[in-house]
Amino acid sequence: MTQQSQELDAKKRIQLVAQIQRTLEDEAARPTVGWRMEYYTHWNYVKNLIPHQSIYNWGRMQEVWLDK
Repeated sequence: MTQQSQELDAKKRIQLVAQIQRTLEDEAARPTVGWRMEYYTHWNYVKNLIPHQSIYNWGRMQEVWLDK
């Protein structure tokens, strides 16, 4: 990746990117792009489920209730 980011020749750079892509696909790498608190899902009958600042802090469920 360092070599690709420093390459000035466009054709060589494209070849290096293709090589990086093949390597990632062969090793089944799944790079993490990012994480946001908004990326969560729940059923519409679960009420008052509020994400906390940490993805590991979902233990407080005192105010959560089911509308079923």
